[in-house]
Amino acid sequence: YPKTITNIPGIIEAENFNFGNLGNSYYDATPSSNSGGLYRTNHSVDIGSVNDNGSNYAIGWVSTGEWLEYIVSIQESVDYDIKFRISAPNNTGKIQLYLDGELLQGLISIPSTTDYSIFQDFVVTRSLPAGIHVLWIHVSTAGFNINNISFTKTNHAPTNVTLSSTSVNENL
Repeated sequence: YPKTITNIPGIIEAENFNFGNLGNSYYDATPSSNSGGLYRTNHSVDIGSVNDNGSNYAIGWVSTGEWLEYIVSIQESVDYDIKFRISAPNNTGKIQLYLDGELLQGLISIPSTTDYSIFQDFVVTRSLPAGIHVLWIHVSTAGFNINNISFTKTNHAPTNVTLSSTSVNENL
């Protein structure tokens, strides 16, 4: 897994969360095990094998309250399509995005793909500020797997970005 900053635009493989330990670069509700038993086996984040668009691994067995942290270098202050590659047997899963500890996007409902083995894309569009930032993905409600997140510039003029002052979950 990389110990480098991910450039945006670009793709974050979900299993390549920041180098570090429980409570520092991730939070996992089952800290004594990696339920998938693959890839970063010295961490408790649950990583399983997938065969999805060239990806070999995905974050699975997520629990409410878990989170992952990524260091990103946003190249330009513009609107980005943030595309999540997700699998979910139903539509109950929810996530939140934080940038530098500030709520970037409130609850995002995860659509059903009908099965944990079927991955599909869904997109939200947000304006992101240029520079080096810490991005958190927070599981608000469990019930999905996440393969990757891609960021592409949209084809329209940027909108102003204002990060919410909502406090971050104490586990972040």
